[in-house]
Amino acid sequence: MRCAIYTRVSTEEQTRKEYNSLESQEEHCLKYVDLKKEDGWTHVETYTDPGYTGGNVNRPGLQRLLQDAASDKFDTVLVYKMDRLTRSIRDFYQLWELFEANNVNFAASSQEINTTTSQGKLMLHIILSFAQYEREINSERVRDKLAQKAAKGQWTGGWVPFGYDYDKSKKILVPNEQESIAVNLMFEIFAETKSQKNNADRINALGYRTKQREKKVGANKDKRTGNLRFSMTRVSEILGNPIYLGIIRFKGKDYDGEHEGIIKNRDLWFKAAELLNEKETPGSVRQGQDSYTFLLKAWSTAMTVKHR
Repeated sequence: MRCAIYTRVSTEEQTRKEYNSLESQEEHCLKYVDLKKEDGWTHVETYTDPGYTGGNVNRPGLQRLLQDAASDKFDTVLVYKMDRLTRSIRDFYQLWELFEANNVNFAASSQEINTTTSQGKLMLHIILSFAQYEREINSERVRDKLAQKAAKGQWTGGWVPFGYDYDKSKKILVPNEQESIAVNLMFEIFAETKSQKNNADRINALGYRTKQREKKVGANKDKRTGNLRFSMTRVSEILGNPIYLGIIRFKGKDYDGEHEGIIKNRDLWFKAAELLNEKETPGSVRQGQDSYTFLLKAWSTAMTVKHR
């Protein structure tokens, strides 16, 4: 029984769970293989994904394992726990179908799962269902927490919008001096030209570029993105974002934000909103919606601003 070991940790887990590190997972699996020596188990290779989420299958180590499974390089995939392979029931079923199609078994060293037996398959379903349930509960908690933050006017996270920086000590968005100038210029140019393309061309000609960011792509690996010329789409996203009025929008609702608005002239923002609404065409993101939907939301934003 040729055995391939698979280990995985997320970036967060690497920093706070030493007992669940890649090394400890592999060590536990090797001990399991050693116990199975009398049944002919041998370890042939270890596949690993450091700093990758279990929420999807876009992992280099896992993809290599799947390719080798199709090439008949092993008979069993062994993990420390089920959730090391995946945290998604849907993804696991797809992986399991691939394993079965290539006559590959599956086992977990700390959960006594073995898909060669009916009892093992039943246990597998039970454990995976609870793992999915826990993940959904955690997602609900995160959504509730974000909704509470929005209701208090706090920024809910994600990419810091162009025109702002995030003050970690105060936990609030603060205007970026240079980018704020560009934001105001975009609104003024749009009010004058009514053209996103003209807007982007003039802003780019002045030397402004999109915000440069660092994106995590793995354990201890960062990838720089941004610092690009403005496109019509990027300009439209800025012109239609109420955050520049000091408003937090979350799940279609607007809240009075804690942060300072960059656009001081509210009439300028609403003029841009009206122009954007007029320029909506068939095939756009709002196709099929009532023609007054966007203006109604702008009116809602106006009421929020009015009562600040």
